[in-house]
Amino acid sequence: MKQLTHKQTKAELAKMEQAANGGPRTWDLWYTSNKAARVYFPLGELTNPAITGFLWAWQMQGKIVVTPSQEMDKITSLNMNGLEGLIQVDTDLAVALMVYRDLPQYRSKVTVLD
Repeated sequence: MKQLTHKQTKAELAKMEQAANGGPRTWDLWYTSNKAARVYFPLGELTNPAITGFLWAWQMQGKIVVTPSQEMDKITSLNMNGLEGLIQVDTDLAVALMVYRDLPQYRSKVTVLD
């Protein structure tokens, strides 16, 4: 597992957006190299309307894991208060990057699963 810094995540997001703008063939090439990933964000973001579609799909698939905020020792700088829990979802890199893009800055982290 490799936790991406915010700078690395932004760079990966830029690569994804560039592939999406490059046409179907470019997107297909990028997406087929897509890796498994995990996205983390505070429990409070469950009410964020920007990710409602992702949350619905994840709930239908049983992918949402709620962990106590003590897990924050492993995932730093999410701008959480001490009472919030942590949401963890295993997905692919493309979806993790889209969720990262849609949440407020510093309220999510992406980890690439090797």
